[in-house]
Amino acid sequence: MTPPGRAKPIPGAAGRVPLLVPVAWSGVWIGPRGAGRARAGPRLDLDEPRLFPPPASTGAWMSRGVAGERIWLAAAPGGRLEHHRPVLRALAGAGPAGTALLLAGMAFPDPAMAFTGLAVAMAAKLRALDRMGWIEAGHRREQ
Repeated sequence: MTPPGRAKPIPGAAGRVPLLVPVAWSGVWIGPRGAGRARAGPRLDLDEPRLFPPPASTGAWMSRGVAGERIWLAAAPGGRLEHHRPVLRALAGAGPAGTALLLAGMAFPDPAMAFTGLAVAMAAKLRALDRMGWIEAGHRREQ
């Protein structure tokens, strides 16, 4: 979901999702009182659009990916973007698989499992965003 006038998706997964793993384990590391304060951090995802102005430029890689996602969602099925569908489907499957592994690693405190799941989920998301950037670049060339 992207708020009006913004070129950045909410939540900013690439920056904050990796920080949620230590937050989930903070109760073990710093005790229950400190863990409550640490878990309030993800609230920034909700407040961020109101705290910071829109980006000065939408030429950044992630902004182009968000623009490509809007183009992808507006495109008719079976149209000129159809050749992207198999890759995006594979990535759409890899992301939840990595997230499941991440959640399992957090539920049964297993750092190797959690960080492997995190790496798979983030790689799938960032690769899908990169593919959306390709879509945006192709759309720009066609116009």
